[in-house]
Amino acid sequence: MPLLEQAWWTIPFQAIIVNSNTELRLSGTYANAIVDSGTTLVYGPDDVINAFYAAIPGSQTGESIDPSLQGQWVIREYKGHD
Repeated sequence: MPLLEQAWWTIPFQAIIVNSNTELRLSGTYANAIVDSGTTLVYGPDDVINAFYAAIPGSQTGESIDPSLQGQWVIREYKGHD
């Protein structure tokens, strides 16, 4: 995989796989991703980000916890499979 920008560890990607069974595609176009294991931030098209978090057990929209968290997601501690 080519490194597109050394300053930010930017790499190209076309899909995200969540929990080994949910594949989220970016409408057939390539996008860039910044790989940073020091943060929990994920940024991208709303439909892809919402589907990404919805596929993670224990995740919920921020506004379901507090109205000030609108547009964010929260992942509660998850142990084991459903």
